[in-house]
Amino acid sequence: MLIKMMGESQRFLEILASIQSKGMALSEWADAYPEPWATVMRFLPISAAFLLGLCLVLLWSRKKPLVQAEELAEEPQASVVQPKSDAEKKLPLVQNELKLTLEKNKRQKERITSAKRALEVKDQELVERADELEKQDKELAKLRLEILAATEAPALDTSAPPIKVEPREDLQEFAAASEQLAQAAVDFRQNLREEKPAEVESGTPEDWDEMLLFRANDPSIWNQPVSEGENHTAVPLSLVPANTAYLRLRRLDTGEGLVIAVQPRDLYQDGGDHIIGFNGSNEEFYSACHLGIYSEDLPQQVEVRFAYGGWGFGHHPENESAQACAWAGQKINDDTVMEITVFPRFPGLTDKDQLIEPS
Repeated sequence: MLIKMMGESQRFLEILASIQSKGMALSEWADAYPEPWATVMRFLPISAAFLLGLCLVLLWSRKKPLVQAEELAEEPQASVVQPKSDAEKKLPLVQNELKLTLEKNKRQKERITSAKRALEVKDQELVERADELEKQDKELAKLRLEILAATEAPALDTSAPPIKVEPREDLQEFAAASEQLAQAAVDFRQNLREEKPAEVESGTPEDWDEMLLFRANDPSIWNQPVSEGENHTAVPLSLVPANTAYLRLRRLDTGEGLVIAVQPRDLYQDGGDHIIGFNGSNEEFYSACHLGIYSEDLPQQVEVRFAYGGWGFGHHPENESAQACAWAGQKINDDTVMEITVFPRFPGLTDKDQLIEPS
């Protein structure tokens, strides 16, 4: 715009110079004629130049505000800082909540994946056991045929009187043992299909007060006949009386204990659909045995049952290749000795005992 105005000013100057030159010529002509009209013509160029200059000044004063306005329009306007709305203030909080939700979903997905892997391992073990039992059945059938062939010798000469062959006592005992083994294999397969242990026969008298099943820091000896010191002992669950009604789990370092109602068959199982219960399956995965009382409401620093925290033995989710101990869902010293005792009736509680209702 400024360049344009300068160009227009140059044109006005050129016109003014032209008028001035013509005015000089007109003045010279008027000097030659002393008449009054010639005198008027002598002042005409000066008046025209004055009027033209006045117009130029007025035009310039009018153009200047326009130029300033255009320059201001061309300058970048400063950004106006608008105050943040409530939604913008809450946006970081919502983003943080979404992040926490995504992390929680990721952990749940990892737990589900781990559970799936554990189930696949269990399925593979069941298939291998079934194949092994089928192989043993075939071997037992073959042995029975050999035993029958050995105990029933045919007569080679039909004209000769028959010879009575007495079966050997050792072969008879072997045949009886093979039949018992075959029946045990059938019972074992049946138990695997039903996913529950066989009925427990009472091995102790009905009149009893309590029975120690386990006291150690090693859950692998659960349901085993072990007696290697005061704090490393266990008994088979087949000796558990049929009228067992309560179980107490106690840690020996602090004396704290939990009492929960159980039945003899619960000592073999993992608690089923209960969200609070006793896991006596002692199942092994992630190189750790899982034994104790579990609850859905507890932390899961140590999983006593898969995806459940609790009191007893299990694995640490962040270190899945090591045995760990837990109390109320929190990880404790791995060398803590645990004691499991059963009772025929409700035992007396101490100030360190707590009653847990299975559900």
